[in-house]
Amino acid sequence: MILAVDVYYYEAGAKVVGVLFESFDSKAPIDIIEKLLPPQKEYEPGAFYKRELPCILELVNMLNREYIELIIVDGYVYLDDHKKKGLGSYVFEALGASKGISLSCTCFKSSMASLILSSKKCDI
Repeated sequence: MILAVDVYYYEAGAKVVGVLFESFDSKAPIDIIEKLLPPQKEYEPGAFYKRELPCILELVNMLNREYIELIIVDGYVYLDDHKKKGLGSYVFEALGASKGISLSCTCFKSSMASLILSSKKCDI
């Protein structure tokens, strides 16, 4: 099973949402899980994981991880060409994951790889 997860922030707190689906060919999700959370830490440039990771872990801990083969998050694995860790790396480590996909439609300015990849239009 695949889990795609993201977090939405608003004045009163945060909402973490996970979409479970069988495969990339699935026509519809198996389930959509959401959880409301209290206000989170303020956004810190270069340390997005401090705000996002606790929310993602809250949602993942609601699930039986035995059946999750892949986790997709909205964030970078590395923030620069020197492998400064980003959200994807922290999620991977926190969950002891063996598979994961970290996506972002924006470019983190210190990474040449993300500059190259984000030069194409992102239509996810």
